[in-house]
Amino acid sequence: LVRTAASLVSIGTERSIIELGRKWLLGKARARPDLFKRALEKAKREGYWKTFQESLARLDAPIPLGYSSAGVVVEVGNAAHGFSPGDRVACVGHTFASHAEFASVPVNMACHIPENVTAEEAAFCMLGAIAMHGVRSTQLGFGGTVAVVGLGLLGILTSQILRAYGCRVVGMDPDPSKVRLCEELGITDTVTTNQDLQEAVVRRTKGAGCDAVIIAAATKSSEPVSMAVGLCRQQGRVVILGVADIHPDRNEMWKNEVDIVVSKAGGFGALDLIYEMDGIDFPIGVARWTQGRNVEEFLRLVSERK
Repeated sequence: LVRTAASLVSIGTERSIIELGRKWLLGKARARPDLFKRALEKAKREGYWKTFQESLARLDAPIPLGYSSAGVVVEVGNAAHGFSPGDRVACVGHTFASHAEFASVPVNMACHIPENVTAEEAAFCMLGAIAMHGVRSTQLGFGGTVAVVGLGLLGILTSQILRAYGCRVVGMDPDPSKVRLCEELGITDTVTTNQDLQEAVVRRTKGAGCDAVIIAAATKSSEPVSMAVGLCRQQGRVVILGVADIHPDRNEMWKNEVDIVVSKAGGFGALDLIYEMDGIDFPIGVARWTQGRNVEEFLRLVSERK
């Protein structure tokens, strides 16, 4: 049980949840065709009326906002090994790390905060883990050149992590204020247009193309993915960290054998009930970077001011 000291507002995610909640049933089905398809399959198995009633009940249930916070442990359960009352912890996960005075958090969804990291800084932990997993999904070593498309919260954290790991970053966002913020943080190769991004990549890589492109934008357009494929070197990789339409040109992908990967949450174990709810961790030899270990690594980088 954690008394919350700070929680982070993730503007894009929380706005989308609120907007979805305001829609009628038909509007929700149009907004989330994937969930509608799952409901339809369930209806065929278990009956339409039963599925309809269950869907209405779920849609009427309140959804707590927030999924990234920090606070102080008040009480621990018998199985909550490694935590004691008074410990400062960072908390992650939807329905766990909510905007609330108190949070009930499973052990794998909490992590100790380094002494020199404030609660406000530690509250970025889930976004930090998501950015960290996106960087790992590029499968790059140090010294690579990465284009980051979209410089919101996730994009800027991603760019900082890449720099901390010895990669060169070329960033793009149409909002000049975000570009200025990046420059203040030392990420100086940032631009505001697709054309400028393409020219910067050619200049930085001597025409070879990026080792990877990370898309940290939220859009219904397929343009960012198509552009990212064109920015990659031969056998480069496009990682979709945000939300984008994935319909790249097959011939462009074939020419350079580009991989496209969708990065899932904060790392291995994310949204896995056994990992999150039952508190069963994966051995480090099986999964080096679980969601919890990504949170720890992000907090280490924060504590070292990287």
